[in-house]
Amino acid sequence: MKSLLPTLVLVLMLLVVRVSGYAQGHADDALLASTTVAGTVEEDEKEVEAPRVTTTASARVPMMTIQGRVIDVDKDPLVGATILVQGTRLMAITDADGCYKLTVPVGSYTLRCGSAGYYDDEVSARPTATNQTVVLKYRPDAFKRIKR
Repeated sequence: MKSLLPTLVLVLMLLVVRVSGYAQGHADDALLASTTVAGTVEEDEKEVEAPRVTTTASARVPMMTIQGRVIDVDKDPLVGATILVQGTRLMAITDADGCYKLTVPVGSYTLRCGSAGYYDDEVSARPTATNQTVVLKYRPDAFKRIKR
């Protein structure tokens, strides 16, 4: 039991390193820095070096922010509109002012914007686009299919 305790401590230290990497809000497990953990373990009253555990990872992924606003043709904000980044599982929902904000790896993306009662629209987002406005057109037949 005595020799098991230091090993458990090493495992806990590795978990803390992993969890702290996630707590920084990075999008990928590969963002963790290379870490080497070593220690000593007492076995039957003699000290033996514990095995080294090394985790390696790639460099940090550069990120960019995509932000904008979704409005209707009357320039009123659309609250609760969804913005989907096509080809990923990322999405955002607009706030009370119709604004959204997404943090994604640097690149070019297609955003699919939609809201109940409006036609969906697709817009492209590039690293140079910082704030874009999406105008959704009202769909008059949207609620005719609903039966009461």
